[in-house]
Amino acid sequence: MVISSNYVRAISTAKYFTKDKLFIDDNFGERKFGINNWDELPKDFGKKQFDDFNYKLPNGESINEVSEREYNSLINLLNNYYDKKILIVGHSTAFAGLFSKWCEIDYIDGYKFNGKQFFDGKWSYCETFKLEFDKNNKLINIENINLD
Repeated sequence: MVISSNYVRAISTAKYFTKDKLFIDDNFGERKFGINNWDELPKDFGKKQFDDFNYKLPNGESINEVSEREYNSLINLLNNYYDKKILIVGHSTAFAGLFSKWCEIDYIDGYKFNGKQFFDGKWSYCETFKLEFDKNNKLINIENINLD
């Protein structure tokens, strides 16, 4: 199964991975920043959002809120399609929020799962992660797959 956020760039990427139907799920969309243009973001926004996962701008979402909506959609997918491999095409901040459900995330030291770093935190345009879950939807492994 191939799932994409509702953003045009994500959909364009996801189409390369399926000959079948592409499923769009708004819950895998990027964080709602609550701004009209990027110039409105405070200069220290990036650091603040990782220091405090409840931090948000008026009309925006916190990383915790993003994490919750993505997590609920992911668990729903795992419950309904437990026998399928699922590819989700989405966005870095949103995935960072989702990973925070299971991982230690540090703005400087990157991402760790079970004490082992699997990602340095330097997002490129197409980071690829493989997540493995057991039959109870417990994450048992995560790895960054370098496609270079």
